[in-house]
Amino acid sequence: MKFNEPVLLVGETGCGKTTVVHILPELLKRRLFTVNCHMHSDGSDFLGGLTPVRTRYEDDDRLFEWVNGPLVEAMQQGGIFL
Repeated sequence: MKFNEPVLLVGETGCGKTTVVHILPELLKRRLFTVNCHMHSDGSDFLGGLTPVRTRYEDDDRLFEWVNGPLVEAMQQGGIFL
């Protein structure tokens, strides 16, 4: 993290890897973004995607709009991504 590089935490189950990742953003005053992966996870779970437009405005004929996913938000806001 000192050199703004990704970090891989390795260790046995229950040794505190996730706890460290939850405490670190508090100490650094940064926001934590998380994604829980499963067998059906795909790129849109990380990056975002097109969703139907919920609020329609005059002269706006869009049917879909892009919504950023947690990885893109973390990158834009300088957050920590788990």
